[in-house]
Amino acid sequence: MAGFFIDLGIAAVTLVGLSMVTGLFWGFYRAIVVSRANAAANGGALTPDSAGAAVGQPGALAQILMALIATGGAALLLYFWRRPANAGERLASRQALQRPSTWGWT
Repeated sequence: MAGFFIDLGIAAVTLVGLSMVTGLFWGFYRAIVVSRANAAANGGALTPDSAGAAVGQPGALAQILMALIATGGAALLLYFWRRPANAGERLASRQALQRPSTWGWT
């Protein structure tokens, strides 16, 4: 049971970290796009308040991509980092597959 909670903690930390990183990348990208567009149009620098307003918030597609990257990254990290199941864990999984209560929710 301790292994489950260790995996859960690693997944939660990875999920939050990757969400933050993808959000920062989106913010940097949008800031560069807004700054270049402003420089081409006005030839001057934006004030911090106007830059923040111009960057705005991520749209639905950006949020979906951030969530996919974060959850997929956390899942792949655990998949490749975790030790393979031992014989006892495989036996317990096979027994759980054969119980009708495992499939009762579907």
